Amino acid sequence: MLNDLFDFKLTKDFLSHRAPLFRSFQGFSEQVGILSDDYFSLLNPMFSICIDDLSVLSPYKVVSFRDGFLGLGCFFSRFPLPPKNFRTFIGVPAYLASVVPKYWREHIYFYQFKLKKPGASQFLTIFQLPDLDYGFGNTRQLNKIEGLVQDNDFQDFSKVDLNLSHFFSQDHIDSFDFKARSVPLEDLLSKIDLKGHYAFFPIEPFVVYDHFLIHALMSKNAQVMTPLISMRVDDKYDLSLFHEVHISFMPPRDFGDTFKDFLRVWNGSNDLFFRDPTSLKKYRELFEKEFILRK
Repeated sequence: MLNDLFDFKLTKDFLSHRAPLFRSFQGFSEQVGILSDDYFSLLNPMFSICIDDLSVLSPYKVVSFRDGFLGLGCFFSRFPLPPKNFRTFIGVPAYLASVVPKYWREHIYFYQFKLKKPGASQFLTIFQLPDLDYGFGNTRQLNKIEGLVQDNDFQDFSKVDLNLSHFFSQDHIDSFDFKARSVPLEDLLSKIDLKGHYAFFPIEPFVVYDHFLIHALMSKNAQVMTPLISMRVDDKYDLSLFHEVHISFMPPRDFGDTFKDFLRVWNGSNDLFFRDPTSLKKYRELFEKEFILRK
């Protein structure tokens, strides 16, 4: 259904003429590191933090937002209504559908990534990442790893340090019964085929949903832990030989429920660093209530 709208524009073309906003994005990029690296897709992936005026989207028939809960909430709080004659279709992670206001319904599609032929996983790789959950999720993420180990017959364990502020300390990883050997990211990505590998990223989609490493690994046939939700699939498109994006035009959750609550908390800021601890706590509590505790 989106085929007729693909126009092969690159995200960097979009960023290049938005110099002030691009500097803001660079600050965000420095915090999240390689996760914000560009990748090419027919869906024109970009972060909504780069948009200060909806007119910059007018050259695009299709885009997809890579943001997590905070970025999407701020974008739709700044633009709760689409302008008249707005013609761009915006992709939003299906997992975060309830952040979208109902007035945007006809301009939105929902997406999530899938491995085409997932198989049994033999190798678990844990990524040490920047603290994108702002320290709220350590215990929950550790429990997820324990559950993965119990549910799978992993034969080997490794960890990748991205040389940023650690989400997990070495003590956290060494607290498990298994010992994870260190593997440089470049060594992992240099492999042609990562079939049988399972990549664990210790983050919730609080700041970033669609990050570069998802595609770097899935394109080599590795399974990647990403938040998924049951949804109707209206379209699917290849992203590589091994993985694809699933598209739905039907919201998988009640439209706009979370947005109303976000709007009550929003302080008018588009600062994804959220240096105000009081505001950050409110956003985090809302995210946990809607997307963690409701599961």
